[in-house]
Amino acid sequence: MSQTHLLSDTIARIKNAQLVKKQYTIVHCSKKIEQVLDVLLKAGYVSNVEKYEVRKGVHMIKVGLKYEGKLSCPVIKEFNVVSKPGKKVFKSYKDVNKMYGGLGMTVLSTSKGIINDNEARDIKAGGEILCNIF
Repeated sequence: MSQTHLLSDTIARIKNAQLVKKQYTIVHCSKKIEQVLDVLLKAGYVSNVEKYEVRKGVHMIKVGLKYEGKLSCPVIKEFNVVSKPGKKVFKSYKDVNKMYGGLGMTVLSTSKGIINDNEARDIKAGGEILCNIF
């Protein structure tokens, strides 16, 4: 199966799984996706990330989704891609805006790796804006 943009596919799978209140979803594996999911795990947006081998040479990632409250509202309210294959968005660390006054998070791909916007400001590194999450 050929995927043109794995990050968009991953975000769509997470959103769709949350709409039907699934406990986890399965996404395709790549180094970039693993690093983005690691940032989301550290920030508390997903409960766990587990990589497994489907068959020799083919890996998938099982992403545990988080819900809060009695009504089981998803922790992730908004999740969207900023850079797309046809239009890459690059910003300096000074120009990265805080999502909802710091309640949300922007994920960047920098020379220091894939990090969130707060870490980018701390180490003063700009880069490609991958996605926004709230």
